This record gives sequence, structure tokens and C-alpha cells, in this order.
Amino acid sequence: KAKHKGKSKMMMAVFMFCHEETEQAYKIAKPYIEGHFAQIVDAMEEYSLNTPSKTYKNYDVLRDRIASQTLETQLQSGAAFVGNPKDIIIQLERFDAACGGCDELSLQVNPFGMDIDTAETSMRLFGEMVIPHFNKS
Repeated sequence: KAKHKGKSKMMMAVFMFCHEETEQAYKIAKPYIEGHFAQIVDAMEEYSLNTPSKTYKNYDVLRDRIASQTLETQLQSGAAFVGNPKDIIIQLERFDAACGGCDELSLQVNPFGMDIDTAETSMRLFGEMVIPHFNKS
């Protein structure tokens, strides 16, 4: 609409956790993803205790919205890709279609202190099973 030349690019930051079993992926990822939001809400607490300033209009609404985020809401909104490789391929394809094409994803692979070994195992499975699906040229 701004009449810039060329096709615009889009980048999204999203959670990703890949496991061989869907239910196990949810079980492992859930406390980390929800812990991420709890940590943000905790950091916002100071502002909610004091008299709201004009600079932070509706900060309480934002805080409540962040506090309500769960693994399920993140999956539903397309802000998390969690499951087995086939699940994640489907999630990525739906996301790409919903936003008219996504050029880049910044995958958050170890939210809220997920241990490195767990995150690395997830990333390796994603790299071995999901990425090749999208590199068909």
C-alpha cells in the first residue's frame, strides 16, 4: 500500500519444539512456553502495583492478555510449532497459507530455561525431518 518496490518480506518469532511423539512434545514444551509468559508477567508486576501512568495506557489489559497465554493458545494462534515432525510440517504449511507466505522464522527453541540437550534434540529432529520437506526444489 505504501508503494514500495518489490515484494515485502515477513519474519516471525515463534516457539518450536519437535519430538517423535506428539503428546510427549506437548508435555515437555508446555511448562517452558507457559513459563516464558509467566516470567514476562512477573517482570510487569511492578507497573501494575503502582498508579498507572499515561505512558502505559491499558498496561493492565496487556498484562492480563500475556498472563492468559498457554501452549494451547499459542498453537491455536500459530505462534508455536509443537509436535512430531508431521505435526509441525502441517502447522508450518497452515501458518504460511494464513499469512500469505512467510520468508523467515526465528524459532525460539529453548524458552524459559529449557536445558540445552532437550533443545538440541528437538532442533536436530526438526532439521532432519521438517526442513527437508520445505527444501524440495
